[in-house]
Amino acid sequence: MVNEVCYLPGILEALRTDGVLIVILDDPDIYSEYAPYSYVDDMKEFIDKVSKMNRVA
Repeated sequence: MVNEVCYLPGILEALRTDGVLIVILDDPDIYSEYAPYSYVDDMKEFIDKVSKMNRVA
């Protein structure tokens, strides 16, 4: 898992489309301005959600 995480920024940048901002929150209660947000269970689910979000944008 640790090895996979080091590739995450590059993967997200490759998936990101213009006008989409990806923010990873360590404590969502502090950053309520980013609501609504959702929790994911693993990196694959996170990447899938980013990919779907980009198709909508």
